[in-house]
Formats: sequence, structure tokens, C-alpha cells
Amino acid sequence: MVEITSTSGELTEIQKYLMTSDNGIKSMKDVDDGTSIKVVAYLEFKDTKDDGKEAKMLSILGDDNNAYTTQSETFKESFYNIVTCMAGKPFSIIKISGETKSGREYVNCMLDKSSIL
Repeated sequence: MVEITSTSGELTEIQKYLMTSDNGIKSMKDVDDGTSIKVVAYLEFKDTKDDGKEAKMLSILGDDNNAYTTQSETFKESFYNIVTCMAGKPFSIIKISGETKSGREYVNCMLDKSSIL
């Protein structure tokens, strides 16, 4: 079951569907590093599985109508820092990833500076 908890603004039913339930949603961990995504909208939702496990997800809609989702706290923190600094202006992000010193893989993002210059 999906429960939308916050949105970047008014979203159409189709946008909500694309970002929460569409079979074409791309996991951010599967997106190639260096990929630039022009952010059209974003939302957060809770995804509760049949076994009761709950995941808090961030979903981003790109200008290509593709949705990208993640539950990575690292990614979410970086993304919301960008959102705050951009103060409503259009922007793109670049997906990056790496490995911690303990060997765990992570996904992250950074501002695509070329999208605002």
C-alpha cells in the first residue's frame, strides 16, 4: 500500500501514479553515475508491503516523465539541501555513488551546476 506523505506542489493523478506505482519507476541505485536528471516534481511516500514492512521513499519526476526513487537517507539529505538552496528555482541533479570505508555501497546526488549557469 502506498501513502503519499508530502509533495513538491500540486501534482496530477498521473504524476502521482508515475512516482509511486508505475512499473517503470527506476531505482536510483540502478541509474548510472553521472546521469543528470532535470527535476520537475518530487514527493515522499510510505510503501507498506504485505508483511507489514514499511519503507519511506523519495520519488523524483524528471522532465523525461521517468520517475526515480530511493530510500537512501544520504541521497534524501543531499537532495533536500539542494531544494532548500535553490528556493523554488528549476534545477537538475547528478546521481553519484560510492563505497563507505566499511565497504557498504551508497547513492547520493549533487547539483548539476551546468543546469543553472
